[in-house]
Amino acid sequence: MTGRPITAMVVGDRPKAVAKLVCGIEVFDALTHAYCALAGTRLQVLGREGPPWWHTASAVANAIVALRLGMYAWRQPRRAGKRREAQTHTRESFVGLLLDIRNAKKQGPAAIGDRRRTRLAELVTFARNRSPYYRELYRSRPDRVEDPTLLPVTSKQALMANFDAAVTDREVTLQKVRAFIADPDLIGEPFLGVRVFSVFTPLPDLVAQLNDFRPALLFGYATAIAALAAEQEAGRLRIDPVLVVPTAERLPPGEHEKIAEVFSARVGEVYGSTGIGVATFRCAHGWLHVNSDWVILEPVERDFSPTPPGRPSHTVLVTNLANRVQPIIRYDLGDSLTTRPDPCPCGTPLPAIRVEGRRDDALRFPGAGGREARVLPLALGTAIEETPGVLQFQAYQSQDDELTIRLAAEPDAEPEAVWRDVGGHVTEFLAAQGGDVRLRRASEPPHRDPRTQKFRSIWDARARQASEGRER
Repeated sequence: MTGRPITAMVVGDRPKAVAKLVCGIEVFDALTHAYCALAGTRLQVLGREGPPWWHTASAVANAIVALRLGMYAWRQPRRAGKRREAQTHTRESFVGLLLDIRNAKKQGPAAIGDRRRTRLAELVTFARNRSPYYRELYRSRPDRVEDPTLLPVTSKQALMANFDAAVTDREVTLQKVRAFIADPDLIGEPFLGVRVFSVFTPLPDLVAQLNDFRPALLFGYATAIAALAAEQEAGRLRIDPVLVVPTAERLPPGEHEKIAEVFSARVGEVYGSTGIGVATFRCAHGWLHVNSDWVILEPVERDFSPTPPGRPSHTVLVTNLANRVQPIIRYDLGDSLTTRPDPCPCGTPLPAIRVEGRRDDALRFPGAGGREARVLPLALGTAIEETPGVLQFQAYQSQDDELTIRLAAEPDAEPEAVWRDVGGHVTEFLAAQGGDVRLRRASEPPHRDPRTQKFRSIWDARARQASEGRER
């Protein structure tokens, strides 16, 4: 499932530009699963190994999807030399990539580091040559960059504000991408046995669609998976997946065990995002190992200085070395993670991390006919942050039927106009979820919790007030 249908597969006469973007993500996911298969590493749940075929099957499936998308996206004849460099990374021999992954593991950390530095230098050069945004951003940087700390930090706000200039293919534009993801006919369409469901779908409708599709593998936002587990427990959802993978958010203690029990399935754990794909795999000792030959994770403090191993970071900067269409270089992901200071007992030479992740709340509002409308945080967040002009936001449930929003507009945007657009989008979204909700605009801008110094995007303020009341 995804809150952004851009990850749905592209078929028919859909824009080739989006096919190229998705193709890059599929290549990276195929490499991740291939590494796990060759390394003999399997997902671990409660000390039990996942199915032996999982990573192999996933690598093959992702590779097939990437190949089909690549054939579609680049099938038209092109003039000699045109975009030859842009096509190279999607037409490399997949067998060659598999062998390189295996060799890197055998050769150890030094060989992995060499590959990482070379790929970073090639990516930076490519981005400079093909992206006006990165050409200007890196104007004063060295000609060859093998150390990511020599580069400035990027953010979602900056990349979205400069989307057309940041991508390396001039056919990919924000207007075309938004037109593609706005097409409701693409949501939930199957392609090669894979089906993508949107978290914007009201929960009862989503349950009905899943009951009809009966997935064998369930992969989605953690709060969405938790909501579906509650529906399964109540008997409204009736599916029997063999593997469930919550991602993108942090679940409360015990929630993984509950999901495993409710679905009678193994529950895996990965770490990644839409921009970088799956960046880690879990070993038998419960640590997440970073695929550091294809992705760079930099745990950093508030001033972007390195966070020492063994200590939680303020945030993490991520670089995807496999994505050439939309370069993601030193991107501030906003998660807190801790790097293991000593070698992992599993023997894997790759860095080991634990992720704090996001801790946003699912909200519950009264609905029509006495029913409860459950709102997933990432879906609500997408409705707000993808409104043009929004720089930063926070949203919290201040009363049973009230949602309060703190909003900061971009410098060149009119705050009142941005608020009206946000209010319209959120009202429409909440109504579609079946909620009867009043919106309130906070007088203060988004800010960190003065007590914890953490920045939360979406939470239930009633629960916090009740907890603080009990403490007093």
